[in-house]
Amino acid sequence: MASEKHFGFLALIKDENRNSYLGALLVVDLMGRPIEFRVTFPIKPTAIQRPLYGDALEPYIGVDLCGKQLINSVDHDLELIFVNQEYLLDIRKDYDIPAIFIKHAGDVIEVSTIDDKKPFGQKKQLSSESGRFQPVVIYSSPIAPDDLEDATEVVNQFFEDTDLIEPFDRIYNALDILVSQDERFQ
Repeated sequence: MASEKHFGFLALIKDENRNSYLGALLVVDLMGRPIEFRVTFPIKPTAIQRPLYGDALEPYIGVDLCGKQLINSVDHDLELIFVNQEYLLDIRKDYDIPAIFIKHAGDVIEVSTIDDKKPFGQKKQLSSESGRFQPVVIYSSPIAPDDLEDATEVVNQFFEDTDLIEPFDRIYNALDILVSQDERFQ
């Protein structure tokens, strides 16, 4: 159905044991059902790349190496992209798709920026009208601060039936299985 809304959940996961990163994108419909799932192969920065990139390493891997590749690979148009790391909001500069960083209300967030730029555009706390899910705080990119206002209505609609954090848990669980069963991801 062409008018159906699809949401992307973009995650960058660091594997401390293997010194590598995996990018993943889960596309779901308005009911939270999976439509597509894409994963990058592990990215293993070299010992030289780590000090050369410094604090820019994870944003570079997350946005330039993983995020763009994953978004370009999906077959569905995305209404909105939720991200699990604040620096992934920078994906917004390359796409005309609102990007929102999301966390449970009350979770502590560590904000660090490379160049002292403001890490977020706007923030807003949302509660599920059904009361079934823990409240969340959503943040827009400083590149497109109006995304938050533009996306609030569709996010609230989505939040009625879907825990907005839970799709990230599905990604983490799927990646655990993938890493344990497919040596290409180790």
